[in-house]
Amino acid sequence: MTVLSVTLFGPGELALDGERLRVHSAKTLALLAFLALEADRPHTRTRLAALVWGDASEPAARQSLRQALYSLRRTSGGRIGTLAGLEAEQLRLAPHPELQVDVLRFLACVQQTDAEAWTEAAALYRAPLLAGQSFDGCDDYQAWLVTMREHLQSLASQNLSRLLVGCIAQGDTVQALQHAQALRAIDPMNEFASRGLMKLFAARSEPHRVEAEWQRLSTTLQRELGVAPSPLTRATYLGLGGRSLRDGPAHRGAEAPAGTDAVLRAARAAERVHAFGHALDLYDRGLAMLRAVEPAEPERLCEVLVAKEAVLDRLGRRAEQVATLEEATAIARGLGDPSRLATVLLRRAGAGAYLGSGDEQVSLDAALEALQLLRDSEDRPGEAEALRELGFLHWRLEQPAAALERSREAHAMHRRLGDVAGEASAVHNLAEIHRGLGSVARALGLYDDALRLHWASRNPAGEILTRFGIAGALHQSGQAERAQDAYRAALALSERHGERTMQARALQALAAIARETGALDEALGHMQAAVAIDRATSYAHALGHDLVALAIIHLQRHERAEARAALQEALVWCEYTDDAEAAASARRRLTEMEAGLDPASWTSEPSGPVRSHLALPEGKVYCAFESPLAAPAGRA
Repeated sequence: MTVLSVTLFGPGELALDGERLRVHSAKTLALLAFLALEADRPHTRTRLAALVWGDASEPAARQSLRQALYSLRRTSGGRIGTLAGLEAEQLRLAPHPELQVDVLRFLACVQQTDAEAWTEAAALYRAPLLAGQSFDGCDDYQAWLVTMREHLQSLASQNLSRLLVGCIAQGDTVQALQHAQALRAIDPMNEFASRGLMKLFAARSEPHRVEAEWQRLSTTLQRELGVAPSPLTRATYLGLGGRSLRDGPAHRGAEAPAGTDAVLRAARAAERVHAFGHALDLYDRGLAMLRAVEPAEPERLCEVLVAKEAVLDRLGRRAEQVATLEEATAIARGLGDPSRLATVLLRRAGAGAYLGSGDEQVSLDAALEALQLLRDSEDRPGEAEALRELGFLHWRLEQPAAALERSREAHAMHRRLGDVAGEASAVHNLAEIHRGLGSVARALGLYDDALRLHWASRNPAGEILTRFGIAGALHQSGQAERAQDAYRAALALSERHGERTMQARALQALAAIARETGALDEALGHMQAAVAIDRATSYAHALGHDLVALAIIHLQRHERAEARAALQEALVWCEYTDDAEAAASARRRLTEMEAGLDPASWTSEPSGPVRSHLALPEGKVYCAFESPLAAPAGRA
């Protein structure tokens, strides 16, 4: 079979069966890149001519398009002409076994859940898309190219980051070092890569290399952006014995340093592809650049702090999340904007709900203040959101009467507003509260009501959560077979709609039921699939819990080495998310195993409830899953 290879990472190249082909012009490759990466729909010749040759008159642009298409047809031996339908008015580059595009292969690999595919993706990303090429005057194409480059670089960074963390968790320092160096090569200012390198150098007893990496990063950030490394990077360096903290003069001026918009845009791109660690570093970098402005831009600072908090929430780093929101709240109070302040206060309340003892009253006060602000401004949708937040707080604090009262108020408000999606998820929340009270029959009735409302509002994400809740209620009442069917329904729906977080939760629940019934092979398969999805989506907060569950299954199968490896990785992730309670539990179990103690006692411990939420457009939706790292005080 003759193969036409299209290499778009780098300056761009075509090859037929390994022999390089000469292309008419850089814009011919630009056209091919667009057709390859936007192959989900056909494109008219008029649109393509204006996009790639926007700096020319319409007749000249159409002529240039014809020349480019002729060149592609001729150099590829007619193959691209067949695949793209170049004789038609509308062009679309269809997938074909004879056509290999490096970027498309890269995109396929990063979506997989196995390290082998991720390693292939890392090898494919050698340089940015059409590196060195710029199309000034063609503003639309240049904007598309910049956006696509940022997207691909974010994916490459996220891919290398998960490979790096995985190798560290498995004790493979040689591969970890290679991944960290590759990550630094993609972005010399990537602080996650620098922190990884400093830790690895310290583990290899190479303090001079720790010092060199700190100095390199500090110098690069100061030269390029006028900022110092983030507090987290500084703390990492000091924790490894570093002492040289000489920072260059901070940038001060009436405008943010050049590149602030690009840094924040890159942060949002990283967030979209689940590269949360990298996004966090970028938001910190952007904040440092904004703080250097005199006078400060409080509205923009507040906006970026809230964006940073959302990333911390996804990472499960609650203490940092609350500290970030405290700063945002102080800024919002000074702006005199009740709506903005209410939004920040609600996020502060939601973050505090996970901190446990010591923060309950602060969180409740924040939610109550937000509720009053929204009522005063007659913001009814906002009021409903605040009531849901209060209900969630009381539910987390195991105050069911107050949780029911606030959740009923939220339900009534959504109904008055005619918000069917909001009403559906409010009914679901009521069902979760009743399930926690042990009122399974009442909960199942409410879940059924929620399902009908989800169907009416065409809300598959809400339906998945409710089916998961139904399964949990059935399992709680001892109906294991019906619970399995319900979890499988939630799993199938999650797969169909690409809801990977709930896909992992359903797999984890199916593994738990299989383990209870002694079907250990089935339990192992489900749990390994859940862990793979957690890794692929960087769902750090769930990963530690799922790895401990995986370790328990391995132990029941008498696979002690595999169990120990899973526990070691679980500890890495629990510490990464600052989940002190879960980390202590994982560490205790790992210590018992390494001391040769019989783990039978904790493999039979009941799971405890983890009360959590998913943020849907209509508001916060409550959900509970079970974990061996949670206190086994009963079922949720």
